[in-house]
Amino acid sequence: MTNSTSIDIKPRMARRKNAAAAPGDSIFFYLSRHLVLSRCWKLSRLAIAALLLSMVSVQEINAGWSGIPTETLLGRSAPLAQDNPFHIRGSFRPQSKPQPVPATAAELRQLQVKEDLNCLALNIYFEARSEPRQGKLAVAHVVMNRMASRHFPGSICGVVQQGGEKVRHRCQFSWWCDGQSDKPVNARSWQESQALARLVYWNASEDPTNGALWYHADYVKPYWRTAYQQGPKIGRHIFYRKGKPTKVRTQVAQSADGA
Repeated sequence: MTNSTSIDIKPRMARRKNAAAAPGDSIFFYLSRHLVLSRCWKLSRLAIAALLLSMVSVQEINAGWSGIPTETLLGRSAPLAQDNPFHIRGSFRPQSKPQPVPATAAELRQLQVKEDLNCLALNIYFEARSEPRQGKLAVAHVVMNRMASRHFPGSICGVVQQGGEKVRHRCQFSWWCDGQSDKPVNARSWQESQALARLVYWNASEDPTNGALWYHADYVKPYWRTAYQQGPKIGRHIFYRKGKPTKVRTQVAQSADGA
């Protein structure tokens, strides 16, 4: 009787010792016995481990839930739950990204003014840097007059950069589409052009052209000159405005510096 009892108990004790020695075996044994899916018998240890990970949080695994070490399931050290970008059940939790702060109306206005002044100064520099001060102001006022007219673009840069998109040398101001660099190289002339652009932009300068919208150099005779009313000649530029063409003698405006 004693011998039969000892034979019956020892295998159970051995199984318990083996379970204690390999804690993971008891979990895999439990899953293989009690999972409803009929194909669980064919799952490998790695597939069952992935199933466990979807059911258990990383923090519980680190705490030694069911005695299964994290390294056994993951093959490496697992991050803590608070460092994991996923929820406990595997749902994705995207990391928050800083959203750009929208510019205020005042900031947008400052950017627009800066862009307008740059376009106006470039036009003064490339169109009239060799002209006297009054001639530079006259060229700048033509840009402003065009911007105020419904027949031209409604912004300074739009006026300066009009035309030349498809054919070179077919823009309103030749320097814009001549294929050459638009970067000023003469620092002194560029600084003067910027200063005069601010004067005209902020309406601190009178218009010496009397509202002119067109001009040309005195050494050329464009065909369109007879379609508009001729205005003053300032420096080497002759200015024109809308109106009935006249054949009066060209007026010569003296520059502020006596040129």
